[in-house]
Amino acid sequence: MTKNRFILLITFSFYALGSPFQLPTNGIRHDLPTMRPPPVTAMTSSDSTDDDAPPSSDFDELIKDETLLRINFSFDDDDGSSALTAVQRYTRSFPFAAILPVQPFTYLPVTLPDGNQALKVSFLRKKTAEKGSEDGGILFSSCLVSEEDCDDDGMLENYVKRIQLTAWRIKIGQTVSKAFSEKQIILAFVKGLIEGKGAEILKGGGNVEVDSVFHLWM
Repeated sequence: MTKNRFILLITFSFYALGSPFQLPTNGIRHDLPTMRPPPVTAMTSSDSTDDDAPPSSDFDELIKDETLLRINFSFDDDDGSSALTAVQRYTRSFPFAAILPVQPFTYLPVTLPDGNQALKVSFLRKKTAEKGSEDGGILFSSCLVSEEDCDDDGMLENYVKRIQLTAWRIKIGQTVSKAFSEKQIILAFVKGLIEGKGAEILKGGGNVEVDSVFHLWM
């Protein structure tokens, strides 16, 4: 056998048997999942339990969303605690179900990272493998704020305390715009402040009165 024929035979045998460094196809498919990191997915409001408030990171996202409503209240209460309680009581007792009887939703009291009490209204939908059960919502929060005006010497000229209520749109989990539902809730919420039970609740908290109102549908 000549030298050239011997080299040709060895080369043919190598390709016929396959490279000893090539893994079988099945081996590659089996090993890859263990080598890749797990997929990173954004946490939605449906991932949190009903008994716990969403973590601070979720609230940071919520409050960056669009403001739907802002109301400033004045009051006669000295420290504002009774007035704030009255505004929060009105928010918790508001009949959301009566405003949108065909829209399923939940409303739960939650605590914001700054300690303020809030009410989280969540629109619901049928849960699927791709989507959670929550379809966005509205976050209502109220707190005491102050306005301070000082003269040139830094002396306090005027000090006014007021209550500010804000409603933010919750976009987390929302796949379809809820503008119609949001509008009906906000308009009814504002109207209820000066009628019937709402006006009674505010008066009992130290003659709480609406000073100013802003919402998207003015």
